[in-house]
Amino acid sequence: MEGASGQSAASSTDSQRRVTRAAGHNRSEVRLSAASSQSATSTSAAGLGSVLATALNGTTRGRASDADSLSSVKVKAWLRGHDFDLQDLINLLPGGETRVVKVEDGHYLESIEIDEPPDGVPFYEAAPRVLRRINGLARARNPNFELVELTGNYSTDGWDHTVVSMASIKARARIQATGVVRKPNGAVLPAQPADGPARAQVAASTPAVDEALDIMGQLDVLSWPQLYKVFEIVRADIKPQSLVDLGWASADEISAFTGSANRPDVSGTRARHARMGGAPPHRQMSEEGARELISRLVTTWIDSKR
Repeated sequence: MEGASGQSAASSTDSQRRVTRAAGHNRSEVRLSAASSQSATSTSAAGLGSVLATALNGTTRGRASDADSLSSVKVKAWLRGHDFDLQDLINLLPGGETRVVKVEDGHYLESIEIDEPPDGVPFYEAAPRVLRRINGLARARNPNFELVELTGNYSTDGWDHTVVSMASIKARARIQATGVVRKPNGAVLPAQPADGPARAQVAASTPAVDEALDIMGQLDVLSWPQLYKVFEIVRADIKPQSLVDLGWASADEISAFTGSANRPDVSGTRARHARMGGAPPHRQMSEEGARELISRLVTTWIDSKR
């Protein structure tokens, strides 16, 4: 049963936003009619943020959930996705300042960047950006990785907050071989430490890397325009050296990528341009091949900065 004092309007200009407090359990709800599954940006973020800040700083605290008792994390951004994609993120980021955690109730993202966002940025706006980056990291590691999304539910010190959005998870299946690496004498080699935390740290502190991963983590399937943008970011960042000079790609690969990305006589309507003169390149590349190339380049580029 809700108390009369337990309800307050988040904004007088947006009747679809509201914050409620239920007796015996603290819960705030934010309804964003235009919110996407990965963006909770509000046209009145300041007003909404002040309501959530009031909820967070109020003197009345609800009973912490079981998940809260297991961790001292301030904000848990709950996730949805296929189990194997979520497990990929757990394997990618098993520790560090940003990680994905599995508990009985599901999976959540935790990050110091969500706990301590810049001034004027509420945690529910910081979370989508962090998630895009780690989705991008996962896609750089595996071009077939499909995005994990925010559910819109956040847990903060006994409070549950909801940013309403639509689910868009597709049915998929994965067949993946796993195994162990052994020495010639049959002894099992110890597992190598995960590269994800170090790569995430580079991304968080390097604007160009963050920009590239933000592009890679935004769309369900990367097409030529997005792939070429990432290519341009990497190419510009390593100047005056080139990808060929560094041994990250061959001249034939670069020619096939750029020609296939740009030319409609190679990639049809998916190409970056509608008209181009000259002859198409002798070597051509599919979008699938381009995704594999860009994933390799981005991973190598990030590792060069560690």
